[in-house]
Amino acid sequence: MAVNSSLTSHATTRPSSGIASASRMVDTLDRLLADGQAETFDLVYIDAEKLEYPDYYERSLALARRGGVIAIDNVLRRGEVADASVQDRPTVVIRAFNERVRDDSRVASTLLPMRDGLTLALKL
Repeated sequence: MAVNSSLTSHATTRPSSGIASASRMVDTLDRLLADGQAETFDLVYIDAEKLEYPDYYERSLALARRGGVIAIDNVLRRGEVADASVQDRPTVVIRAFNERVRDDSRVASTLLPMRDGLTLALKL
């Protein structure tokens, strides 16, 4: 499953009619959980509204099976997360999100510093 702003398929939360709002993507994840899809996904890919990453992550963690992977894109924000002087809201949210995932005892995670950063979190 992909929580993505640009993909269109049955395996994504993106409707075929165009770009969905963050709340609609969260609603889709909630519907999957309500429909009994918890712990059934091998891989969840998150690449959407950065301010909503914490919400996507929690729902994705619920959807991923034990041993499943959550891949989270754009976690370095062009290197801005490492620059304490950058304080725009999306960067601050992603900076805190990265720390949250790093410290989450429910996963084993690594941040790959390629391109704009990719975190891989293995559900324990």
